[in-house]
Amino acid sequence: MKLLHLFTFLICLQFGIQAQNNNADFYDVNKIPEIKLLIKQPKYDKVLDSMKIYGEGMIIADAIIDGQTFKSVGVRYRGNSSYGFGNKRNPWHIKLNYVNKNQNYQGITSIKLSNALRDPSMLREVLGYEIAGKYMIAAKCNYTKLYINGTYSGLYVNVESIDDQFFERNYGSKTNTSFKCSPEANTSSNPGCMNKVYASLVYESDPNCLLPNYTLRSESGWDELMQLTKTLEEDPANVSKILDVDQTLWMLAFNNVLVNLSSYTGNVSQNYYLYKNNTGHFSPIIWDLNLCFGSFKNTGIGGKDLNLKQLQEMDPLLHLDNTSKPLISKLLGIKEYKLMYLAHMRQIYEENFLDGSFEKRAQELQKKIRKAYLDDPYKEYQIIDFDKSINQTIGSKSKIPGLLELMDKRVKFLRKHDAFKVLASNVIEINPKTRATFDNQTMTSFILQVKLDNFPKRCIVYYRADDKSDYQTAVLYDDQTNGDVTAADDIYTGTIDPKGQFDKISYYIYTENSGAGSFYPADYMKKPLKLSLEELNK
Repeated sequence: MKLLHLFTFLICLQFGIQAQNNNADFYDVNKIPEIKLLIKQPKYDKVLDSMKIYGEGMIIADAIIDGQTFKSVGVRYRGNSSYGFGNKRNPWHIKLNYVNKNQNYQGITSIKLSNALRDPSMLREVLGYEIAGKYMIAAKCNYTKLYINGTYSGLYVNVESIDDQFFERNYGSKTNTSFKCSPEANTSSNPGCMNKVYASLVYESDPNCLLPNYTLRSESGWDELMQLTKTLEEDPANVSKILDVDQTLWMLAFNNVLVNLSSYTGNVSQNYYLYKNNTGHFSPIIWDLNLCFGSFKNTGIGGKDLNLKQLQEMDPLLHLDNTSKPLISKLLGIKEYKLMYLAHMRQIYEENFLDGSFEKRAQELQKKIRKAYLDDPYKEYQIIDFDKSINQTIGSKSKIPGLLELMDKRVKFLRKHDAFKVLASNVIEINPKTRATFDNQTMTSFILQVKLDNFPKRCIVYYRADDKSDYQTAVLYDDQTNGDVTAADDIYTGTIDPKGQFDKISYYIYTENSGAGSFYPADYMKKPLKLSLEELNK
């Protein structure tokens, strides 16, 4: 009987472990899931090449993901520059619900596998998405081992698809207007349209000029995209009514700090999505980070690739006067947005590259995947290049910078740059006004007093009643008006009057002096401050 109980316990324990593994996040970077494809199609690789070059469609296959079987999934090659005819290591798209519309894995229906083109470290995408995800809505990313018909086909980067599931998870909707903004370098313009503007959001009066450079992912939206480009061109001061400016500034700051030039910031304005959120604002979503950290080197200025020193010392205000990059030139042409952008840049390099954590994280990830990469039969680089790639340039022709080799000197350059020499104002203390003891009058408004340092000139509170609302702004004053007690004492005061419509807020503070801006709290994107009228009236 005891043996029977022990056997039953072991079976339950094994089942529990298996269930736990199956419930682990598919994109958990601490695990390497296995995907096994069974493709019965003869000469499937040639068929997939033909599909990639000449048309759409998918090959039917079966898939096993960490032991769970999925019948009749669709598979095809994907990618632009990362795809190569006859390549044994092409990127993959696996569609689990290609035939069975209800088939999914942890709610995931579409799997995108990247071959990490021109990345001997195998780190660029995973590190890039980890950093991006701290500051903006971004895809999840880890690694996977791919097997085809029983044979190990290699280690791939597993990047969350930007699709309905992604939109639903991050925006609470999936049917709003959306565009993929990833034209290829050889994309031709329609007759009468500007040449080689790509997905830069340059305004052209003819809607047909948009067609080659943007892929509509929703049922409609061309008129809305036209309105966005027109507003950027003619009325950038009011573009915040239809564009999530803060998310845009984060994307631009990320691209610049990490020298991510296969992006809007590079010569081909590409590799991002636009989704119109539930408040009616286009939000950019960064995409395709395999060439970040200087693996792609062309800014579109001068026509030549940048060398290592030029990558390390790339101008933080690159494209400031470039009318072909209106997201940069038009937004940063507004002083407030320029200072916000520089504040985002400062935060990215200070939080990720000054304390040694970037090097430590890179080494941790390489240690985790080293065996899987060593066994990869089709790896593009040898293991000796993989091992050196954190610290040294790899390749005599493409010359892929080492991650630390690039970023150590880049951060030193940025810290000494004139754009970052001015110390930003900081929030020292926030004192919400509360009801006085024995006072019978109930507080019906939020009155904030914010103490600042470093010669502040402006103070603004961004607030909203719930996560589904837009942030509104309220100006705080230090001039003995609007409730301010003493002028010029660096204590700014402001009032948020809910007019009975809400009784709690999420909020964050933006401050500005003559040469720098800053946000409080630093992680306001994920963890804004909270305040309720109930607290103020205790």
